[in-house]
Amino acid sequence: MTEPWRADESASEKAVVQLPDGTTHEVKNSDSFAQTLRDIAREAGLSKFSVVVDGTEIDSSEAPTDFSDVDEVELVKYDEGA
Repeated sequence: MTEPWRADESASEKAVVQLPDGTTHEVKNSDSFAQTLRDIAREAGLSKFSVVVDGTEIDSSEAPTDFSDVDEVELVKYDEGA
């Protein structure tokens, strides 16, 4: 079965950002990827964190422009003792 068409994809499709404490945030596909994650991390009190996109950890240089090709993002607290 094919995926249905939508008249307004950016309003109806969203990605999910999961924080280390298990809480989640829904973000619009059109939201700026890097800035949105920085804002969410700052609100959660994370100063250093890793980013896992759809199960794969990415470097900041690999960050997409927006969330249009992303289903789930996990912010992982950076362990400074490692």
